[in-house]
Amino acid sequence: MPKVGTRAGLRVLWLLVAWPAPAVIAGLAGWNGIWGSGSASIDYLIPIPVAGGVLHVPSFLLATAVVFAHGREATPATGRGGWLGPVLLGVSLCGLAGLVDLERIFRALTTDVPFRLRVERNALALFVTTDALLAFLWTQGARFRITPRWALALALPLLLVGLVFAHEGKRTPPLRPGIVLHGEARGDQMRWIYAKPQPLREFEDAALRHALAHAPENDAIAEDTAFFFTSSATAAERGTPDGIFATICLYEDGSGPILGEGRLDCFAHASFSERLAAGRIDLDAVCEALAASKSAPGDGRAEARACRRRAARR
Repeated sequence: MPKVGTRAGLRVLWLLVAWPAPAVIAGLAGWNGIWGSGSASIDYLIPIPVAGGVLHVPSFLLATAVVFAHGREATPATGRGGWLGPVLLGVSLCGLAGLVDLERIFRALTTDVPFRLRVERNALALFVTTDALLAFLWTQGARFRITPRWALALALPLLLVGLVFAHEGKRTPPLRPGIVLHGEARGDQMRWIYAKPQPLREFEDAALRHALAHAPENDAIAEDTAFFFTSSATAAERGTPDGIFATICLYEDGSGPILGEGRLDCFAHASFSERLAAGRIDLDAVCEALAASKSAPGDGRAEARACRRRAARR
């Protein structure tokens, strides 16, 4: 059994500390295993493909190689004034950035979504963070010397965050779908879309294409759909009237689309279900016409659904 004070003893101590450290942290945080079952405190300890521990192997091997190669005699590059410390700390901070919901932070910076620091259950980021931080503490100790090279420790995570924000900016669509709610009457549907405020004529084509892709005839429930375009990302998430600068109304019964600025009342229009409930439609005649028609509406249309319910009751 190697003594702790010897090089072999220190290496054994490193293995006993570095490998289980992420599993202990994840277990205390209440994380589940990679596949969603069991505790991460067990799953992260097993280095086989069916367990989360396999993701720990690459960063653990790299950190172990650094620690074992460092030894007692540090070179100018790896000593307390060299590059090794800033690189290890920078990599650890990059891993820490991966544990934060950067997408939410980007949205908070660019929209009215409230800022909220949320921890992501990112096993790979946790492994990188703990391995790099432990290797930093192991090789640099508590008495490391601050030099201009330590700016690299901040430059690496800042570069990572900048790349993530640039990617989020490019992939964010000009029209971002929000919440979908149902109105008081049967078949009424409301869809919120977040977009930068602009005159309707400037984005009418794009807005109409988006609305037609979610038209009532493509929905098994909706008959009348209101598309509210809002400049408030929070309103788009919660379905509130704040920031609505344009509305598009689409109807399943063939009525033409209505476009207008501000919030419009799309549900003053009486849908098929509302007219049927009011006794203003002869369902027998409608079903006979559908059966005889070669261009009958699809199975999702209100007329077809009503006729199927009528046939099932007989």
